[in-house]
Amino acid sequence: LEIGQSRALDVKMEVGQVTEVVEVQGTAPFLDRTSASIGTVIQASQLKDLPLAGRHWAGLMLLAPGAINTGEGTHLSTRFVGRARDDNNWTFDGIDATGVKDPRQDSDARLIISSESIAEFRVSSTLYSAEAGTAAGGVVQLISKTGTNRYRGTAFDFVRNDRFDARPFMTVGDMPPFTLNQFGGNIGGPIVAQRTFFFANYEGIRQRQERGFTRAVPSAAFRALVTPALASIVAMYPQGTARTSNPDIDDWVGTERVTNDEDAVLLRLDHRFSDKTTLFARYNFDKADLVNPGDTGSTTNYIRPANFTVQLQRIFGPSVVSETKFGYNQSDRLSVRTGPATEQVGVSGFVNLTGPQEIIEDGSTYSLLSDFAVVRGRHNIKFGGELRRILIDVGEGNTTSLTYSSRPNFAVNRLDNFNIVDFPVVQGQRWWTLGYIQDDVKWRSNLTFNAGLRYEFYTVPVERDGRDKVWRIACGGFCAPGTQWYGPDYNNFRPRV
Repeated sequence: LEIGQSRALDVKMEVGQVTEVVEVQGTAPFLDRTSASIGTVIQASQLKDLPLAGRHWAGLMLLAPGAINTGEGTHLSTRFVGRARDDNNWTFDGIDATGVKDPRQDSDARLIISSESIAEFRVSSTLYSAEAGTAAGGVVQLISKTGTNRYRGTAFDFVRNDRFDARPFMTVGDMPPFTLNQFGGNIGGPIVAQRTFFFANYEGIRQRQERGFTRAVPSAAFRALVTPALASIVAMYPQGTARTSNPDIDDWVGTERVTNDEDAVLLRLDHRFSDKTTLFARYNFDKADLVNPGDTGSTTNYIRPANFTVQLQRIFGPSVVSETKFGYNQSDRLSVRTGPATEQVGVSGFVNLTGPQEIIEDGSTYSLLSDFAVVRGRHNIKFGGELRRILIDVGEGNTTSLTYSSRPNFAVNRLDNFNIVDFPVVQGQRWWTLGYIQDDVKWRSNLTFNAGLRYEFYTVPVERDGRDKVWRIACGGFCAPGTQWYGPDYNNFRPRV
């Protein structure tokens, strides 16, 4: 069975002679006649053999019906059947793997889930059953690889650098230096034969790229005109390396280096207590340090997504199966901007003077899920629910920005705009409780009804230290402490037929 697939098999047994036949068949793709869900399963062979831009598995989502590419064809730019990109939802071994603060995971990290750690994944574009929800767009269910009774492993190193690249059109001089190595390996096998297994995967990226730039800075003649009150600020601009036709502006020509370092690790352990009870635990972590120069400074992004799950599966009989999961999903990012100035200074016609800033976006969720599947006569019934705790930390520190709309205004210190941001770390907390029931009724051999009901309730976010303030016209300004941002909505029933 593939991910999320229900399949009916009609078995007819007759007494016959003992024979041995070797038969090779080419079969047509299987048509799911028991569900109206529109989607596809990307199998391990496709992940291994098909070319992937940047070795990113999300490009294969475009093979699903209804997929629309609005950019690079990754998880950030793929929409389904007209829905927005932020309407999509991802799960990894049944645990939410979507971004916490924002619906999509961070765009800069490439190994949030390594392609080498995925056994297969299913893309459901629309009309999926009631067990899938929390989003109005596509649902992507990823399954991690497991160990088996035989030791198996993979090692790889993909290389790209400027020596292999063709010279871009109109390039003058030497090729800009560029190196990219994407490497790693995995191994899986038994710890105890027939009972306990492991799978471990590591993948790393090392990218170095030099790029040229030309930016506008004050000329020596303009520096002499600036009021002495701004002498310390104008001295922070780099010296020009080439004259321009404008006597106030010099060109600052140079090179800068972009650095991407990323390491992703996955570890999974499976244990079989008996033929009826199994347990597995899986942990996935990505560490990305990305340095991106710009203007007169640089920004370093420290990205730390992680995902963990432990699942207990119990077979109570030939017609009753249960799964209980506990999971953790983390989407953390720290952006540190550095530069020569103590404030961000913008002057029309000149490159910005970069000032310091730290942006914190930390989100994490804790989930407890329970699902049951019961077969009774013509009915294939599934029901379950999820209890999820959400924690979000957001902050932009203390920054000041100064803006001059023209060079003459800057020369005489006529400030046009200033902005002071004092945004300490704020933590919002809320509960999500989700429940569903799904019944697939095999009414006749050629007629199946898929009927389900899903209920979703979202509590109103609350700041941990009570620092949130609600402003409304009805309150005459700020409302009394403890006022909710909005009223809770209790009627989010979502029927599926």
